[in-house]
Amino acid sequence: MLTGHLLNIDFASLRTLSEIKSRGSFTAAAEALNLNQSTVSYTMERLRRAFNEPLFERQSGGVVATDKCDALIRFAQDTLAEAETLAAPAHFDPATARADVTITMNYLVRMTFFGHVVRRLRQEAPGLRLTTRSGFSVEKSLFDGDVDIALAPAGFAPSSVPSEAVLSDHMVAVVCKSHPFATAPPDRDTYLKSAHVGFHLASNYKTFRERMMDELGVTPDQPYSTTDASDMGRVLPGTDLVATVPSRVARILSAQYDLTAVRCPLDLALDVHMFWAPRSEGAPLNTWLRSVIRDAAEKQPQAWNV
Repeated sequence: MLTGHLLNIDFASLRTLSEIKSRGSFTAAAEALNLNQSTVSYTMERLRRAFNEPLFERQSGGVVATDKCDALIRFAQDTLAEAETLAAPAHFDPATARADVTITMNYLVRMTFFGHVVRRLRQEAPGLRLTTRSGFSVEKSLFDGDVDIALAPAGFAPSSVPSEAVLSDHMVAVVCKSHPFATAPPDRDTYLKSAHVGFHLASNYKTFRERMMDELGVTPDQPYSTTDASDMGRVLPGTDLVATVPSRVARILSAQYDLTAVRCPLDLALDVHMFWAPRSEGAPLNTWLRSVIRDAAEKQPQAWNV
């Protein structure tokens, strides 16, 4: 049975706690929630008394949650999500929905079918405010409530995170049309000894291709690195660089720029999965968003066999 200070904890308090963690400061959380700083400080004082814990520690530039606070935030997010699901109408109407939505994705999704998702959201759910990010820590982002859905290669989150496959592809090599590979596709050794483009997204994040290279025990020369695969159309022409990208991305680059795609001598399959937090399993908005993403992915052309 709940007693003492715990009885004073309500949904608004839990939401404030979660917002502070997400924003990294009391001031930013107050602004996001349209509350006075004093209101946020008072709420935090009540939470600290209730749980006998400081909950946040001050660090340069903001605050960082303690371990107990992280556990409490996960409980809070699960509780709030369950409450929202119970309070939602039996029939979800995207036309009247009002919410902020954040989706992370890799460049394959961004360059191929996500434009279809955005167009459908604008047509059917104009009240949704969508933010997209490049996906890094899938599990942490979902469980911390930073994102609603993550689109990333299979294996980027443990089996405890709900997911489904939405797109299958394979990697091919893209080069400028004057590159030797354009007329004589490389064997494995020649390919590995070539000058490659690296895709650098974060200091502690390895792309799908980098993970596969680690498994093969090879470290190819990467004299050029970028954060955006769409750079290839401006970078590769006139160089000896090789970019290894999903076949659907290669098709787009080859159609738009003076580039050509050739078979990659390594068997690198790529399956993109859609991940969501367990608490969102039955949430009407999240369920609808997943159906929109699923439909857009299913309409994509088949992978390109070069």
